[in-house]
Parts: sequence; C-alpha cells; structure tokens
Amino acid sequence: MPETFNLSWFFGFMCAMPSSLISEELVFATGDWRPYIFEESGDVVPETPGFSVEIVNKVFEKMGHSITYVSAPFARQIKMAEQGTVDALVGLYQDEAPSLVFPAEPIGTTQNCFFVKSDNSWKYEKIEDLSEIVLGTILGYTYGEIDTFIENKPENIFSLSGSETVMMERLVGLLDMGRVDTFVQDKLITEFFLSNFETNEKLENVGCLAKVPFYVGFSPKGQFSKEFAMEFDKILNEMRRSGELDEILAKYSVLDWER
Repeated sequence: MPETFNLSWFFGFMCAMPSSLISEELVFATGDWRPYIFEESGDVVPETPGFSVEIVNKVFEKMGHSITYVSAPFARQIKMAEQGTVDALVGLYQDEAPSLVFPAEPIGTTQNCFFVKSDNSWKYEKIEDLSEIVLGTILGYTYGEIDTFIENKPENIFSLSGSETVMMERLVGLLDMGRVDTFVQDKLITEFFLSNFETNEKLENVGCLAKVPFYVGFSPKGQFSKEFAMEFDKILNEMRRSGELDEILAKYSVLDWER
C-alpha cells in the first residue's frame, strides 16, 4: 500500500507541474570567463565547460532540462536576459543586472584584484589611490566598492568592450603599450591566463577588493523564472550534501566557497 500511494502521488505531482518545468530545452547566455566558464568559437567547451557551467548543467539535468548556450559580449548578455531573448545568464553579480531573478545560492565567488607590470611600484590600498593612475576595466562589469569612482572619474578609466575570449589578452596588451597603469580583473581568471598563455609581461598582484558571490540570473520575462530559482537552490544544496558539488569543483582545483 505505501508504495502504491507514493507512486500515485508522484504522478499526480508531475501532472500538476507546468510542462515547462518538467522537460524543455532552455537557452542561456554566457561568455569566456576561465576557469569559471570555457568558451571557444561561440560555444561552451563540451569537455571542460568550466565549473560554473558544470554546476548549472547538473542542476538542470536533475530538473529534466537540457541547455543550449549562446555567447555574446557581457553587456549584450545582460540585455538578452533582461529582454527575454534568453532564459538566463550564467556568471554575473546581482548588482550588474538587478532586474533578473536570482537564486539565493551563488555558483561561486570572485575577487577582483589590481595587476601591474613588475617595474611599477603603485599599489592599491584605498579608493583614493586610483586617482593616481589610469585603470583598465571591462564595459558593463560591476566592481563593487570602486564603481562610484569609475563612474565619476572617466579621465582615469580605459574601458574595453567586445568578445570575452580575448579580453584578458587585450587587458595585458594595454599594460604593455602603456595605455593603462593597471587593470582590475578577477584573481583566478588572471592567474589562469598568465599560467596558460604566452605573454612577455610579468605581472604582479598589488591589491584586491572584497570577495563577491556570482550567480545564474533568470530572465524577468520568463514565466517560470521564480520557480527555476527556488528549485535551483534546493538541488544545489542537495548536491553539496551528497558530495556532487565537490566532485565538480575538484576537477578545476576549486574549493566550495561555503567552506
């Protein structure tokens, strides 16, 4: 009797759920953000998509969904998600697109740091230090505590836009050409680039901002975005308890940000 009851309840529950939450191919926007997200030629790399993408893929696989990823410059990704052209955006801070629908659980944390050429004695200790230099940034990115300075001091800022896949190369190039004195970028991303790509420059980390969680953000136009966000939290916490999350992170030599 208990087995029959549970089975009947399950089928009743599934029938009551909207079909969009049961099985549907979803379209998510993202861009190259290694080691968080690996993208090449407009597609997420199947074998090593990055730990953030692997987390999202596993969560939605458990929901019964498959995901198609589209790549675009970051500012365009936000517009696509806001307008409902895509179902979600993978890899952003909540402040970068507050109109999106976010789960409570992040898919990692980042820490932006300042990098200079080895012969530069400048160091970052406080926001006022930025008035002494020209800073390289990426258009559309949020940097937290220095955002007000970036907005109010355009003469001190050199912002790049375009494909995420060459952004690190371009930032390093700005340093090499003397167009900027320093650039601000995530610590893991910069260290990954410097250890995997040839560059003539030896760069030094001269100060960091606070760690910030980043998320998958669902389109406010999506009919089931709130339900997706709540289910995402539930499944991710189950993966943390079961050890599945640690298995994904270990492939990229990353530790759970909650520990």
